[in-house]
Amino acid sequence: MPISGRWMKLDPDYPKLLEVAQQFYGDVQETLGSVLFERIEIQRKFYDESERALFETERYRKLRELVEVLPDGSGFLMPGARLNVPRFLSASRRWFSESGCVIEATLSAETPIEFAPEEVRIPSLGLTSRRVFFCTGAHDSLQDLFPGVPNHPVHGEILRIRLPEKLECDTSVCRHWVTPIHSGEKETPVFDYLVGATFDREHPGQGPTREGSLLLLRSAADLLQLSLGSDHVMEHQWGIRAAMKNRRVLIQRHRKYPQAAALNGLGSRGSLLAPTAARDMLNIMDQQPQQEKAAPAAGTVNLTAMAHTAVRRRYRSGDWLLDATAGNGHDTLFLAGLGEPSRVIAVDIQQTAIRQTQQRLADSGLQGVTLYHAEHAMALGTILDEGLVRDVGAVMFNLGYLPRSDHQLITRAETTIPALRHAIDLLRPGGVLTVLAYRGHSGGSEEAESVDQFFSETQAGQVSVIPGNTDDSSSPVLFLFQKSTSVNSDA
Repeated sequence: MPISGRWMKLDPDYPKLLEVAQQFYGDVQETLGSVLFERIEIQRKFYDESERALFETERYRKLRELVEVLPDGSGFLMPGARLNVPRFLSASRRWFSESGCVIEATLSAETPIEFAPEEVRIPSLGLTSRRVFFCTGAHDSLQDLFPGVPNHPVHGEILRIRLPEKLECDTSVCRHWVTPIHSGEKETPVFDYLVGATFDREHPGQGPTREGSLLLLRSAADLLQLSLGSDHVMEHQWGIRAAMKNRRVLIQRHRKYPQAAALNGLGSRGSLLAPTAARDMLNIMDQQPQQEKAAPAAGTVNLTAMAHTAVRRRYRSGDWLLDATAGNGHDTLFLAGLGEPSRVIAVDIQQTAIRQTQQRLADSGLQGVTLYHAEHAMALGTILDEGLVRDVGAVMFNLGYLPRSDHQLITRAETTIPALRHAIDLLRPGGVLTVLAYRGHSGGSEEAESVDQFFSETQAGQVSVIPGNTDDSSSPVLFLFQKSTSVNSDA
């Protein structure tokens, strides 16, 4: 889908990814003599009035040439594409088997693999090759060669349902999707559809769950405006997606053994991403090791802009907004411009930062922001304990040191983690917490790891982790946390 997510954002990489995928699957179709890849129309329905308002006020202007608004205003139609995965797998496996160019074998982490200067050997299979590629999905069998791949597998569930008649629109999407089923070489004569998929990063491998089945059935009923019950469910499937914390495809060449590479993290868009990812991996392997470059998908990301966008999207009129690390005042200025300055609070332990923030606000003509000269855990704890504010829509953190000042004065996990706990308690349901952690200075990586551990343990909401550069472990990393709408407080 070119437009995805609750914010209905257009993927700028989609046209190029689709072009590569269409060329690849077209070549495969010609070789196998079977139709595998098709262009389709997708119906995207709005989940609630806030989504409709976002589309009408901000998104439609940018998407009008790509979408068609539904007559009743409940959503829009957009172009898409679909791979018949069962047919692709069965036909390609048959072709490989008949061509005699594949050996089927089961490998494990204990299978000996020998690396010579210009070749790779697997003695148990009698194989010698120039290269070896590891595409192991969610299995953790690569921990010795590629530690942490994948580092964040996701549990997912899908329902197969049977409907009394064919749906007017081929594929529909809202919080979940509904699409006709493909069953190998022949299409099923009945009206069977797949409904999916759930995402659970906390409990991978738990098997099919009753909660997952009920969630998907309710979602499909709402999306299709049909009465659906357990008698419509033909099958309940589950699996584990190979995913990375940064939600990016991983293409990694081994530093010690340049003949080896890993491709992982394709997630739920594997059919679209795989052709481009495989091409990029081959390009990297064709380079000399000392000339190795990052995969094109890596790059650098403007994390500050992403944090501001997250806050802007979740802001409600009347929200309190908190900057827990005022610094030079850039985030404070953003918050004061977004909401009411009188409902913005900025905190910093350094008096220099408070003065600079005050001056930046004055230069912009913004008055009424409350400035606290205090350590952030203490300040947020006081605000929380004394009930000074309610309906906090967003809290922003920038961890590290104050630019152009004493670099020995840095934020530390001992105070940052308690401050994050207070921040989550202060947030209203659905509010956001952004933490931009700088890892390049002494102590920065350790603090970022503590923040990562803290978010992995909290049950109060969902977090996304976005590094500034996937190929640079010292680059900044952004944590985007949204508080659950059904949890009042839990850290």
